[in-house]
Amino acid sequence: MASGEGLVFNPGERVEGYSNFLWTVSTGVAIWLGADPIAFSRALSYVSGVGIILLLWKLSGYLTPSAHWAWRLWAPLATLIYCPLSIWSNSGLETIFFAFLLLAGLERLAVGNNKRMACFAAGVIFGLASITRAEGLGYLVVALLAYLLKDVFADGSIRQPGYRAMAFLFGGLLVFAPVFAWRWHYYGAVIPNSVAAKSSALTVLNGRPFYWLPALLVTREGTPYIWGWLMSFGLIPAALAALSLSFSKNRMSNICIASVIFSSLIVTWSNFGDWMPDWRLLVPVTPLVFLLAWIFTSINKLRIWARSVGLRHTAGSLLWAPWIIV
Repeated sequence: MASGEGLVFNPGERVEGYSNFLWTVSTGVAIWLGADPIAFSRALSYVSGVGIILLLWKLSGYLTPSAHWAWRLWAPLATLIYCPLSIWSNSGLETIFFAFLLLAGLERLAVGNNKRMACFAAGVIFGLASITRAEGLGYLVVALLAYLLKDVFADGSIRQPGYRAMAFLFGGLLVFAPVFAWRWHYYGAVIPNSVAAKSSALTVLNGRPFYWLPALLVTREGTPYIWGWLMSFGLIPAALAALSLSFSKNRMSNICIASVIFSSLIVTWSNFGDWMPDWRLLVPVTPLVFLLAWIFTSINKLRIWARSVGLRHTAGSLLWAPWIIV
């Protein structure tokens, strides 16, 4: 692309050899401007990582405004010292940038106070995520449905939540639709070539539909992949995140965030994991696990118990200590 031969894998042949359009175009523009692509991609990942930390701090303060500032450091610090996040920040791939877009979109939905412009902005951000990685479109749909249902339950009607959902959807389509139309016209394919080539579930399903479910049930890749991801930060944060769905004051907001995590697990499992190391496919949703775990430890009875015995912050520290040891 930078040399003027088109966004193709081989010169003169329109084959889409990528699945991260926005990242590829951004790096191509950097090369065209004379920048080092490795330095550029790493710098963008570092900036995105800083953005993730700041967004976690902001979301922590919004979702539990009464929490002490020290408690709000748990989710950002857990994300900061999570090793795979550092690894993929230096990889040159779009993983951390995609994680930032995902968290930024959810932040706009959570903090926007149900304003249509905030929903529109969230849609634009999710639209950017959808042209950064193929599964971004799925996250857009999941977030749209989750927050629509949340607003309907809160408002008791469909009218205003429907308007906000339309603003969100319009923002997403404003970004995604032109790129999709161009891709379809240029490459003549709906699904990116690299996604079709690397998608194990699609390969198994093609021509052999009855093999699909048994293959998933006995897969030796998908389940161990997810288990390895859980063990990469310890089971305690995952358990606390799950508990936040039942015992938190922000239950509906937490369920919306958890729906994104759960959809990511389903897609990863159905595609039998990933051939790259350090849980690349699940790194983008890991900060969300830390956020939910922190919400539970900060506003439930554990915090009240800690105060009653004069250990204001010790309870949270003890809960996270096994993860730090792991």
